[in-house]
Amino acid sequence: MRRFDLDDLLRDYHQRPKPTDGRLVQLSGLDGMDGYNPSRTIADNGDLFTYVRVEHRDDEFSSWSAPFVQTNVVTWHMLPEMPMLKLQDPAVAVIHGTLVVSGVRLVAKRGTCVHFRTVFWRGSSIRTLEEFAQSPLQLKDTR
Repeated sequence: MRRFDLDDLLRDYHQRPKPTDGRLVQLSGLDGMDGYNPSRTIADNGDLFTYVRVEHRDDEFSSWSAPFVQTNVVTWHMLPEMPMLKLQDPAVAVIHGTLVVSGVRLVAKRGTCVHFRTVFWRGSSIRTLEEFAQSPLQLKDTR
């Protein structure tokens, strides 16, 4: 098991470049839906991708995490031919060379109670993602 020293981790963190100011981007391909809460960007086959939460404004249960590719500095285009995940609030990481995508899956709604869990997908690229783990019910945004 690899051990990390907290002082070393903090020093590395403070030496990293500081984030720049954000900017609004355009999401194309939404067809009347809202797109928000993007994941971090990742490189896949030479293109920059991000997963974006996409849903109809009045229906939380219509949420998808859709992949978008960067077409220029401010425009991202949805790729409907790529796997869309039935998840909210996507997160992306590369762990030991494996792409890991996670998000919140709404499982059921009974009255005013919503049941959810965090679901994890992995693969060598966006095209090869397979579900591999789930959190217990009612555990949201496990990372």
